[in-house]
Amino acid sequence: MTANIHPTSSELATAVTEPGQAGPTLAHVDQCLACRVLLSRIRHDLRLQPPDDDSVQRILAASSPLPEGLGELLQAPRQGDPRSGEIWRIGRDEALLVWVRQVFDDGVADVVPLVLDVELADQETVVIEADATPLASELAAVVALRTHVDFGAFINRIGLLDIHREVKEAMTAVKEGRRPSGIRVGPPIDDDDDQRIEYRQALRDLLGELTPSAWAMAGSATGQPLEDKPPERLDDIKTQLGERVDGVQFRSVDEQVIILSSGTRLSAALKVTCLDTAILVVTADAFLPDAAEVVEACNKMVIRESDADAVAIAMPAEDWETSLFTRAHLRPAIELPGGASVGPKVTLSRHNLVDILVKYLEGVTSSWEVTEPVADHLPQRSVHQIALRYAEAEIERVSQDGRSARQPAKKAGWQTLPTGLGEQVATFVDAIVHEKPVDEALSEIDLGDPR
Repeated sequence: MTANIHPTSSELATAVTEPGQAGPTLAHVDQCLACRVLLSRIRHDLRLQPPDDDSVQRILAASSPLPEGLGELLQAPRQGDPRSGEIWRIGRDEALLVWVRQVFDDGVADVVPLVLDVELADQETVVIEADATPLASELAAVVALRTHVDFGAFINRIGLLDIHREVKEAMTAVKEGRRPSGIRVGPPIDDDDDQRIEYRQALRDLLGELTPSAWAMAGSATGQPLEDKPPERLDDIKTQLGERVDGVQFRSVDEQVIILSSGTRLSAALKVTCLDTAILVVTADAFLPDAAEVVEACNKMVIRESDADAVAIAMPAEDWETSLFTRAHLRPAIELPGGASVGPKVTLSRHNLVDILVKYLEGVTSSWEVTEPVADHLPQRSVHQIALRYAEAEIERVSQDGRSARQPAKKAGWQTLPTGLGEQVATFVDAIVHEKPVDEALSEIDLGDPR
């Protein structure tokens, strides 16, 4: 196996059936949670018992440890549908724990996954003390992976848990770009190599199989009856979306049709609005071809619908599979802090139209929803330290450019920057954040003699 490359499926299969001949593969799997997910699925397909230290099985086992007296719930038949504030076990062959945040009339629940691996909690994960849970064990509510699950995936009701305030604060903090206040969460993820990123992805994959569209497709493939058929017309889309999002409205749009080089026909269908957010819904009569051509078509359509914040392209067949592009993701950008150029990309995908629209609308913050000053949520010292770190790094870069410059004026000027300039810049930024007038904040910077 080549270094720094994920093992192939055949290499993983060998690691399952002949572990003695797969030392390098097993060493990689020990450090890579994503590959442990694949390894677990291969074991499941081969009906082999996983080892005790399998990290994926730790995720799945989060629904198993129950306090004395609740074990019979695992064998009890399901009674009723989920309700807000309840803990349930959900899943297909394996079970996960979730907390039900909200339920909808169309047989869908908004849930937050619960796990026992509290040491892997991040800044968007609420840690719940053992004495507050019906399981008498610490739990971590992974708010970042909040999703919608079909009622058919719910197995057993475990108990009640009131964490509405904590979950709402975690969601609000993400929207406002700050750390949650007054609740216990994990440390932030500051490194791309942080194992918690792969841990999130493993959970996301497991939950993705239980979304309404995935559940319906699986039921259709197995020949089982489906309780909730996918919507067949835009009228059904409007009805389901109206039941799940308060204040949503629908507006007709000018007729726009763009035919791509593959023959795929894109047609503007309607505009979905909620408060100050608008989404242009476009239907496609075939699977989307080259992404670059789709992005170009979206850009043409939003010129005529100038108030649209995003474009959702859906195929009106089966489960209305949808790809959503925000206006920001329809154009190239510079990725920070590295400065690499990145092209347009899909914002949300792999769900049906209703799920995509709900996810996007719930993640948008209207301008009048944020009423408190940002400084109230940011420690003064951290703002100053962050600004100082970036200022000093930039000053050092300018000084290095000055040393390599060939023009005498640039060489002299860029190497004789004022002493303490980084501290002055940090103080200026700190003053702006704490809402001081600009003129007063500028007085913190020595701009030198204007002559």
